Amino acid sequence: MPAVDLLRQFDHADRRPPQGTFEVKEHTLAGTRRATLVVPADSRITWTVFVPHRAHLEAHVAFPSDASGAVAVRVGVSDNRIYNTISETTVATTDGGGKQWIPISADLSLYAGRKWSLFYRPDETKWRIILATHVLSGAIPSVYLGSLALVTDTAGAREYLRRLQEGRP
Repeated sequence: MPAVDLLRQFDHADRRPPQGTFEVKEHTLAGTRRATLVVPADSRITWTVFVPHRAHLEAHVAFPSDASGAVAVRVGVSDNRIYNTISETTVATTDGGGKQWIPISADLSLYAGRKWSLFYRPDETKWRIILATHVLSGAIPSVYLGSLALVTDTAGAREYLRRLQEGRP
């Protein structure tokens, strides 16, 4: 499926904590290799992007092999006035997070496309896509976020690229 690769746009993302170590690497778990963003266990990354029509955020979560415990992974959207939590998933090492990739997904379709409204125009807004991790229990030094992308269908990708080429969202 066509996607906006958030790892390629990581240099332009806001990172919290500012003194935290954030790295782009590759990790292989259960035979599956993924481009990975390694983040502190309590962190927040914010990308400011136009959201393609019919998009959803897809990612895979894992931990270092010595980790034990659980982490909440929250996906939110903001336009600098409001913040909406789209999804929150708990991922634990007992779920296999230290040995395999755990998929997460968040539907972002409300934040793209044209709507029947004079005032609400999501396709003209650069949204802040926020991915936050928070330790719920145990000892987790870092979190692996693999294959981070905004995924859409072919028609959504074509519309997104056309609008970018025209210099508008």
